[in-house]
Amino acid sequence: MLGMTRKRRYLPITFSVAGKGVGVVGNGTAALAKLGLLTGTEARVTLYSPKPGFDLAAATSGIDRVGRYPDARDLAETALLFLATENEAEDERLAGLARVLGVAVNVVDRPHLSDFAMPAIVDRGAITVAIASDGSAPVLAQRVRALIDALLPATLANLGDLARAIRSTVLERLPGSVARRRFWWRVFDGTAGAAALSGDLDRASALALRDLDAATERPPGKVFVITAPEAADLLTLRAQRLMLCTDAIVHDRGLSAGILAIARRDARRFPAGDSVGTLLIRLARSGQHVVRLAAGSTAGEVEALHLAGIDYEIVPHVAAEPLATSSSLAA
Repeated sequence: MLGMTRKRRYLPITFSVAGKGVGVVGNGTAALAKLGLLTGTEARVTLYSPKPGFDLAAATSGIDRVGRYPDARDLAETALLFLATENEAEDERLAGLARVLGVAVNVVDRPHLSDFAMPAIVDRGAITVAIASDGSAPVLAQRVRALIDALLPATLANLGDLARAIRSTVLERLPGSVARRRFWWRVFDGTAGAAALSGDLDRASALALRDLDAATERPPGKVFVITAPEAADLLTLRAQRLMLCTDAIVHDRGLSAGILAIARRDARRFPAGDSVGTLLIRLARSGQHVVRLAAGSTAGEVEALHLAGIDYEIVPHVAAEPLATSSSLAA
């Protein structure tokens, strides 16, 4: 049935190929496409091609060549193998040989023979976005890739360069994942991130280090109160962003699973109970940012937060609603 939830065949991961042997087998454009992808990595790439086409024969940069299909000795030190022979019987034979040797295999256009699927990729330097379709809808994945590619700025890689430049300093000065995550959100969304995107990496680093000085002080906690809509696509971008960077979520039971799925996987989740106000106060006083997702009125909880001196913000869930009210202007 269309739309029915099912278990995934593939687990989306990123795999280090630095220094590892990766083989490409084939003679035509499909093999050439895989080479184009791999030559931008730190893998040791070998092309096995008994009758390479003209374009494939001209592709010489950073690869080893073998003028035949691989045998067991060739695959002994291979981590990944891409098969593009365009002959199903040959693909099946080579896939079986590789699998016996513990080599993971991807066979172009034959997901039933593959151990892993290659996603459509949006490349922004240190940031890579991969769109996978379980191998069943590669053209749809390419279309989603085009949409995402249009949304991401071409200079997004500068943010990765900024993070790389100050990462060791951040690790040294900010103990704890919560403080570091909050710091990085502030950097990427603030003036330091804007400077990096504009190409001024020196100014971006100086601004980020200034933010780091402020982050070393214990940050106050805060509660963001969101009236949950019926469906996830009614959440505002601000509400989604808060759910992505929150430390904890206190939610009413029975909310849409799609809404809760937006939040960070490692954010702690607490079903709301009779003492929800007390729970919100305790979490905020421990320095956490908390999202309160409520299906109904939160007037009593907001009053408890106010009386306890806890910073809070009421975030509307649809753009047509009035602007959020807040106990402070600071987010």
